[in-house]
Amino acid sequence: MKRILIILLLIAIHSSSAQVPTPTPEAASFARRVAGCYQLDDGPWRADSVQAGGVSTRQTPLFFVLTDQLLRGWDSLQSGERPMFAVRAHSARLTYWQRISPSGEAIRISYPMPEAGIRLELTPRGNDLRGFVTAFTDALRENEPSEVTRPVYAHRAPCPSDSGRSSRSRTLWRS
Repeated sequence: MKRILIILLLIAIHSSSAQVPTPTPEAASFARRVAGCYQLDDGPWRADSVQAGGVSTRQTPLFFVLTDQLLRGWDSLQSGERPMFAVRAHSARLTYWQRISPSGEAIRISYPMPEAGIRLELTPRGNDLRGFVTAFTDALRENEPSEVTRPVYAHRAPCPSDSGRSSRSRTLWRS
């Protein structure tokens, strides 16, 4: 038992000291192009009745910021071709965004390794993003779906300015 604990401790130490991979030039360029502030169109996809095992799409923040800042602490889940970038939103449910495939345009916005919650899978369309929001859970209930997916559209929006921020903006922009 002690040997297993020592091995796990060594793995944890190694992973915590690992370096965040340097994005490839193409990945960095893509991040700069997509980074910005976005406002999701509100609609029936947010209805309380749209649920999967008690998890609802209603928790999805309508406003979020995709940054080009690398996400720290999840190094083993990213590579130079598929780096993870930080997301700023009112909800801790959205903390990163990442390309779904190294050469594709589609991105996933979520929380690393979630067991339940929401994820957005969106594709750039001009300055905006179009795709789907999914509420999901691993707590299966009889006669209930484990996930539900609805179409969404996110418009690029003006970002709050650094000067004269309201209390809402200060909350949003906390790192």
